[in-house]
Formats: sequence, C-alpha cells, structure tokens
Amino acid sequence: MVNDEIEKSFHIDESNINTWDRRKRKKKLLSETANSETGKPRFEIVGDRTLNNIHGREISKDGNVKVIPYSGASSVDMKDHSQPSLRRKPDCLVFVMGTNDITKEIDTIQNLQQIVNRARKKSSNTKIVISEVLMRHDYPNIERKIDKLSNDLKSLCEENLLAFLKHENFDNSYLSKGMLHPNKKGKAYLAINFITFINDLK
Repeated sequence: MVNDEIEKSFHIDESNINTWDRRKRKKKLLSETANSETGKPRFEIVGDRTLNNIHGREISKDGNVKVIPYSGASSVDMKDHSQPSLRRKPDCLVFVMGTNDITKEIDTIQNLQQIVNRARKKSSNTKIVISEVLMRHDYPNIERKIDKLSNDLKSLCEENLLAFLKHENFDNSYLSKGMLHPNKKGKAYLAINFITFINDLK
C-alpha cells in the first residue's frame, strides 16, 4: 500500500523509455523515498579505489548507506565525482581520497576545500566527514608523505568544523601483495570502521 502511494506521486513521461529503464528508475525512486519516509539518516561514502568491494549492505542492512568508489580518482577528479552525491543531499557524506594524489604532487587540501565549500552551498544540512589516508608502502619514503597529508586533512577538518575519520592500527597485514591497496582483510577492517563511525552518529 505504501509503495503504491509513493509510486503514484511520481509523474514520469515513459513514452520513450523502455521497460527495463522504467523499472530501474522506479526502483531507485521508491528506494530513495522509502528511506526518507522511514526517517532513517542517509549516508554516502564516496572516494577512490580504497572503497572497491565494500558495499553499503555490509555496513547497514537498512539500505540507507551507499558506497561509491571511483578507481584511480584523484582529488581533482573527485570535484566532479562528488556532484551527484551533493545533488542527492544525504544526511552524511564521507570522503575518502588523497592516496592517488601523493605520487602526482596534487594539492589535496585545496581541492578538498573547494569540495567542502560547494557542499555547504548545495547541501547545507549534510554532515561532511573526511577520512584519513590509508598507509601504503609501494614507493620509497611514501610513509612520510602520507603522514603529512593525513595531518593536513585533520587540520582542514578542525578549521572547517568537520568530522575526521581515523583508521587506527591499519598495518601491513591489511595490504595486498603490492603494498598499495587493502586486501580482503583490510576491506573488512574498513567496513567495520565505517559501521562503528555511523553507529556513533546515530
């Protein structure tokens, strides 16, 4: 009954849309509206390949968490990739980025500040969270650069009154053989961190 009432509230011109597209669009609209109707806070976790193979349903069975990875994305790319999430205006938006900036000499802080400024204009009620950069060991002396970037991200959060998500005790056992990306154990560790963080916000 509730779904019937929700569906009737949408007026979609379906004359030029095939059956599969209609079903997909209605399913998406019903899902997003259902979260709004139940009053459950909506979370989106957006970032680079660090988020690959981490799924929203693993973090929350309520269906109110989206995990959106963009493999290879730098903070420059994330200025574009963050736009769809800002349009959806989630209650909480977590950004995971920076690891692809380190070897390219990209100014993560400047780009992230632009994203934060845009978020406050487009979705002022959204709580913004910045994740620290995970450790990696695939380049000589890269650890020092990662520590510096994570400290800079923490300072950015303090200056902008944002939440900072730490990933404490993330060691080499959580990394793949190339010592760059999280392995299966590392993905599980990250998922637990996200679960803990989200539960603390409720």
